[in-house]
Amino acid sequence: MKKFLLLFVLIISGVYLSELNAQSFQTGSIGVEVNNYGRIRVHAPAIGNLRQIDRSSILVAVSPTQVYDYRKDADVQVASHSIPNPSKSDYEVFVATNNAYSNLPPNVLVRISVYGWQNQPFLIAKFTVVNREANPLQPYIGIEFIPQPDGTYGLETVSYADFGGFGYSFRGTSPLVGYKILSRTTHSFRVIDWTSTYYDPDSLLWSYMTPVRFDTGFVATGDGSVAFLTQTPVAIAPNDSVHFYVGIAVGNNLSTLGANMKLANARYQTLVSVDDKLNPYSFELEQNYPNPFNPSTVIGFTIPSKEKVELSVYNLLGQKIKTLINKELEAGYHYVEFDASDLSGGVYLYKIKAGNYSATKKMIFIK
Repeated sequence: MKKFLLLFVLIISGVYLSELNAQSFQTGSIGVEVNNYGRIRVHAPAIGNLRQIDRSSILVAVSPTQVYDYRKDADVQVASHSIPNPSKSDYEVFVATNNAYSNLPPNVLVRISVYGWQNQPFLIAKFTVVNREANPLQPYIGIEFIPQPDGTYGLETVSYADFGGFGYSFRGTSPLVGYKILSRTTHSFRVIDWTSTYYDPDSLLWSYMTPVRFDTGFVATGDGSVAFLTQTPVAIAPNDSVHFYVGIAVGNNLSTLGANMKLANARYQTLVSVDDKLNPYSFELEQNYPNPFNPSTVIGFTIPSKEKVELSVYNLLGQKIKTLINKELEAGYHYVEFDASDLSGGVYLYKIKAGNYSATKKMIFIK
């Protein structure tokens, strides 16, 4: 179901929308919610009435007419969920989004992991952007954020700190919240007054992201602001991906925020030394989404090296129903759509074999 239709229905039903489909955690110094469409919402010092950022979300800008953004394009690939016993952090939420809401280019898949550590005043957001186009892309990748200091919009100060290379926002005595690109050189930091149409058409977003510009001392109007932090362009081959890391930190003053952002950067160096530099991928078979489904669902998986991959669907008697993939694939993230229109409703199994790895999961087809 389209997310804005769903939002309207829930408004009529009196459902509290701000936490819709969101998974959350709090470290003791910062809180975060991540919803099904990739919205990252920041609270400080904890989740409750002290929301500081209404929304931060990724932008992938290919051209003035092709910009992937949260409002116009993002749809659910894998629902937001907390990772039990995460190996890289004390807390982790994962979600994957695609462009199926608009079906307009660029055709990208975005896998998002938000990491947190007990009592630490920062988060690290890892965005893996997968190019599903037939041709190479060289996009500007960035993050936009909408401040909401102490739960209200308007009159906030938004600025770029040259000494630390991060953008930040605050109003009065509210905590400062900062965003820093960790994985690549920062290209620009632009701030505008919020309007209901600031993101449409794509050419507006392109104009905020591509000129080299670093705004300082911006004071928002009563409706609030939107900030855009963008990295230098990066090439992505078809079916390949790049990582975009962002540090998010809080502090009671600019000096403390800068110190906390240094802590985030140091933790990022540890993350990439363990994760991306040594083993960018590992074997993983994801739960299909949606589940239950009718009549189609998406199955995603990752492989750490070039492998012969077989992905098949079985009934509960162990009989093979359909082979979805049976070929050699490059290392990385892959997905396939399974259409069960010609099958009876019920429980099915899907199994992957890749090198010495195999895994099986259940899925439910409701007809």
